[in-house]
Amino acid sequence: MADISARAHASPDHGPRPLAPTASNIAPNTYSESQSQWKGRRGKPRCDHCRAHNLKCDRLLPTCNHCNWAQRQCRYTPLPTPAHRGIPRCDRCRFHNLKCDRTLPVCNNCKQDPEADCNYTPKKRHKIPTDHILSPSAVAPVPANGYAARGASFVVSDGTPGERYSTGTWIAEHPTGGPKGKLPAGMYELSSDSSDDEYPDVIELDGPPQPVASTSYVQPPPPPAIPQQAPVTSPQRPRPYPHPDLHARPHLVAHQDVPMRAPQPHRPLTVHREHPPHTQQYHPQAPYPHLPEAPYVPPPPPDPWLPKWDVIRERHEQSKSTSPPRQKTPVWAIPAQPPAQIRPATKTSRNKQTDQLNPWYHAHFAPLPRHVLAGIRSVNPLDMPKRQEFDDVFTEFTFDYKYKEDMEVVGFAPGIYTMMAQGLREGHRNGLSHRLVQYMDQHHVQSGSNKYHLLLVPREDVWTAPPEKQEALRRAFCADIDHETFVHSEFVKSPHDAAAAFYRVPVSAQIFDILVFAHKRHQNAITTLNEARNTGITGITWAMAEIFCRMCPKCAAKNKS
Repeated sequence: MADISARAHASPDHGPRPLAPTASNIAPNTYSESQSQWKGRRGKPRCDHCRAHNLKCDRLLPTCNHCNWAQRQCRYTPLPTPAHRGIPRCDRCRFHNLKCDRTLPVCNNCKQDPEADCNYTPKKRHKIPTDHILSPSAVAPVPANGYAARGASFVVSDGTPGERYSTGTWIAEHPTGGPKGKLPAGMYELSSDSSDDEYPDVIELDGPPQPVASTSYVQPPPPPAIPQQAPVTSPQRPRPYPHPDLHARPHLVAHQDVPMRAPQPHRPLTVHREHPPHTQQYHPQAPYPHLPEAPYVPPPPPDPWLPKWDVIRERHEQSKSTSPPRQKTPVWAIPAQPPAQIRPATKTSRNKQTDQLNPWYHAHFAPLPRHVLAGIRSVNPLDMPKRQEFDDVFTEFTFDYKYKEDMEVVGFAPGIYTMMAQGLREGHRNGLSHRLVQYMDQHHVQSGSNKYHLLLVPREDVWTAPPEKQEALRRAFCADIDHETFVHSEFVKSPHDAAAAFYRVPVSAQIFDILVFAHKRHQNAITTLNEARNTGITGITWAMAEIFCRMCPKCAAKNKS
């Protein structure tokens, strides 16, 4: 304590250091001119309170900055000096990784074993030259008792080749534990047998491995000349011949007094030929001489960029071309039957190649809008009900419905749809029932194409418009569907105006595709019905949406959970 006080009050350059002020209004981290600046010194003890709370103590006497600010008693308890710093453990404790108290002449662990020899060997020793080996007679004997007599064990001494590379006398007496530390270069082997058996199934051209010299490398003699042999005609394995460059080795300058590592032999190489080279100019044969050389065919140029719709239409046309040809039925001959009975022979609801849902197509009916078709192909088929099952359930619901007259205008069959579209284009209503004629008059049904069968229903804002405007909008809509040139008029400024003026009436085979697009977010029946309405399609009833939602596998699993 007195030593610490003396070192704290005295300085060799500036004399006595003034004590810290006694005012309690100075914060611990605020230093005045009288206080010393912080200088971290490793090992300098802090006061008991700062050391217990791990605070930054300025170590001033009689009171540090934290104790002065808190008005507490500042005490300095000297730390115990580590008594064994810098002294290694004995050989036995270091080998067995024991906690040694480093007591001389015998530690606590060696006292428990009376036959154990307690030696202290330094960890760092001088390097011993490999060519310096003394005779056994020049080795000094090791005393058997007393640390004073064994003081020479701290110095590296020359001994026998087996003892001078150990880490102590006790380790040398127990060779089963294995030597510790880095071995000198003389104890390593000059040759390596790791690649001798690497290729056991091939014939080495250089012959079996030769013993390697331990001091230097001598150039091997040239290989014997190989006599000319007749061509091999037997079906046995052909004999290998030496490559002309395999035995060409550089001339090395060997020094007998400097040990060096011998180079490893070349990697074994086997060459199979039917005829060995007889002349200096040797041209190897082709790998497959019996096959003609194939001409070079450049790769085809990349296809130009195409819109997504063109790619989809091209894939659909390819899938239709691969199907077997069948006799097409005229549209006028299609009877008014349920959708399950008028379905074509080939299933087009699922494309196995692209794992997508294929919308329904027919050459005489206008397809759905492009964004609807693209949305259908982006839906996972496993999350939607199957087309055939939905058509069967909806057909059964239609036949069992109490009011048959109302079901006649719900889900128009292709035959009825064709008669309605042709009657609107030609200006007659032949073959139509009274209920269908009443439906067309009440909803102002119009024809939407001159090439395809498409029925349109005007929206509410066009319902009260003059007939000239309705006819102009209808013609613009027909030009867009038939891919004709759009003609500006007084009532129509762009094709979007015509598309926003009418609702499409789908055919019964397109109801499933419309519900797939409207139900891709897997909402309830009301939301699905509104989504189909916002798409610009009418004729989808609540019963259709409810049946589709109940048959949806993803919605069924969600409801069960």
